[in-house]
Amino acid sequence: MPSYKKTDSAKFTIVVIGGGFGGLGVINNLSSTIDPQKHDLILVDARPIHISLPSTLRLVVSDTDNLIEKTFHPYGEHTFRKKLAGNGDSSRPPGDSVVKYDILVLATGSIWPGPIAFPTERSAIEEHVKVQRKEFAKASDILLVGGGAFGIELAGELKDVFPSKPITIIHRGRLLLNAAYPDRYRIALQKQLEGRGITVLIGDAIAASDATDVSESNVPNVGFVTKQGKHLKPDLVIPTWGIRPNTSFLPSDLLSSTGHVKILPTFQLPAHPNVFALGDIIDWQEQKSAAKAIYFHATKVVKNILTYLSLAELEGRSGVVDLPASRKSAKYNGSLEMIIVTNGKSSGVGYFGVLVGHHYRRVAQCTDEIEETHGFKHISSYWVCFVLALEAAHTAAAIQIVWSGTVAVATSYSTCEASLFETVITISVQAYYFHRIGQLSSKTWLSLLGWFVTTVSFGVGLFTNYQSFILEAVQWQLEWGWLVKVSFAGIATVDIFITGLLCYYLKRASAPAIKVPLMTSSAELVNRLIIWTVETGMLTSITSIAVLICFQMMDSNWIWYGLYLPMGKLYSNSLLASLNARASRRKMLGMVQMLSDAGSLATANTDDQHTKL
Repeated sequence: MPSYKKTDSAKFTIVVIGGGFGGLGVINNLSSTIDPQKHDLILVDARPIHISLPSTLRLVVSDTDNLIEKTFHPYGEHTFRKKLAGNGDSSRPPGDSVVKYDILVLATGSIWPGPIAFPTERSAIEEHVKVQRKEFAKASDILLVGGGAFGIELAGELKDVFPSKPITIIHRGRLLLNAAYPDRYRIALQKQLEGRGITVLIGDAIAASDATDVSESNVPNVGFVTKQGKHLKPDLVIPTWGIRPNTSFLPSDLLSSTGHVKILPTFQLPAHPNVFALGDIIDWQEQKSAAKAIYFHATKVVKNILTYLSLAELEGRSGVVDLPASRKSAKYNGSLEMIIVTNGKSSGVGYFGVLVGHHYRRVAQCTDEIEETHGFKHISSYWVCFVLALEAAHTAAAIQIVWSGTVAVATSYSTCEASLFETVITISVQAYYFHRIGQLSSKTWLSLLGWFVTTVSFGVGLFTNYQSFILEAVQWQLEWGWLVKVSFAGIATVDIFITGLLCYYLKRASAPAIKVPLMTSSAELVNRLIIWTVETGMLTSITSIAVLICFQMMDSNWIWYGLYLPMGKLYSNSLLASLNARASRRKMLGMVQMLSDAGSLATANTDDQHTKL
């Protein structure tokens, strides 16, 4: 295997070992920020291609969707500030090779068992896929040993392609997955599998697997007797457990008892400040995932590398760089546990602190911690629930209005109630947006001015609503119509003001500190929020103006009120969309965007070197 040594070159050489999602996250971040005149960037990988693991389970089961080209991506040329920085050539040095480095990044990922244990040569990889497909096609009864995400997703893919074949998952734990996830999520996965006809045996194991690995090649003709005494006779057994970190090439003193790399919160190795590690191989108490490697690990590693480089330039190449002591260093404190376990092409269950698809998903999504850089911390779940409760009450009142206006009488308490709910929703959301403008602009007076205006509007709204309860509709419109007009005009003006300021400050904040090709999820989400702000601000403003015009010109009917009814929904949904501007949602958007664009990922050295070992 190659060895790695410090370089004496005038340039700083950064070597990244591992071309998985974590390694590519570092490569893509660094290649767009470092100076190619001062730095060399080298990727070292055992394979000549990047394998997008999330799609490999479907790939090895059948040729559905023709996933070969979407899953295997050659390491190609990469651009640096629109300047070609690599010629795409690659070399494989014979025997033991030496790659010199000033900074080393370890991102070698996991060693996977069974059908996705891909060889290193491109031709051998494609042959491996063909063999796996034939094995699955000829099998009449399939047993998957291990009920983690790997086994669950493989079972779903098999059931899609072979719906009539018996498929069994056996898992030694009391529930699927592990105790890092809540029981209700694990139970939901089991129910979904069983609903598709997949047999799930939990709290059980194959006795022989305690001593030896079970593989496709050693299935006994008599079958297996499980520890619980069940007799199984599969003709194909797939190990979907035993995933381990790919760290056997490292000295044992760098590793924990489980084979993971010991790191500091800065992702540095304790005794090696110029060596970083990330992804599945790190010794950190969390569940391993591609999303974490890309959006939680890689971003901090890159920031720390850039800080390290700046400190090294100040101290000199031979100087001591104390990154953990630097206030500019990025320290990792863990991340939100999130997982999406698919069950074939059309189903699955996700967990992001809550079950995706749960009745209160909107509330849960919006009460997570808000994006820290905007200063929106710990938005009260009670307040969000309060707004949603008002929206529900507003809906009920609107239904009553339809009944009252068409079947009963034209004037009813439901009309007055809906107006009251509308007023409270509108003012609550506008007050929040003024708070947000103050945070984005760092101008407290903007928030104070907005709160004053909304307080006045709230007072006017309460007064006119109170009068609507004690006066007949016609009398109320005659006596207080002028105040209602002023209120609608004020609401429209405030909406236009809020929309303009939000668009301005969001756009100003949309440029990320590190511009990353294909991974600008922060900017992408902010741009979507800007569009949403324009749309909702325009809709509420136009609606307010339309209500004002109808109220003024058609005072003999209630068309104005029909236009007024949808505004509560617009405001509450605008609030919920805005509250999703937080770190976890942004990273999730980036992950989906990056995986969908995986065919465009490319890596190369920034100085006509592109070495793959």
